Amino acid sequence: MSASNKLPAKEIQIRRANLDDADALTDLSIRSKQSNGYDDAFMANCREELTVTRECLTIGEYWIAETDDICGCACLDVDIDSRSAKVHAFLLTLIGSGKVLANSFGKKSSNVQKPKC
Repeated sequence: MSASNKLPAKEIQIRRANLDDADALTDLSIRSKQSNGYDDAFMANCREELTVTRECLTIGEYWIAETDDICGCACLDVDIDSRSAKVHAFLLTLIGSGKVLANSFGKKSSNVQKPKC
């Protein structure tokens, strides 16, 4: 198993992102994309698209997986149907190590408390 695919030794915690996480999430997003073998020229063209701004964090429902550092992130678009009050959530972004996300974030995310509407 390569170093980038190793699971962290510590248990992963899930929390909602805050505005101060924007730079760390941008770095994670870029590292995650670059791990697929894209060259520097391609990555330079993707930088704006991969940037997570403070504004992004106020619009989307960003959830972070972390040990000592952020190792994964998911962004949800949540919509509440005004007639039925049903909550619809759509996964907009999922970034991080594939092993971390598959083995930890996916399992833990089912335990995240749902907001009360």
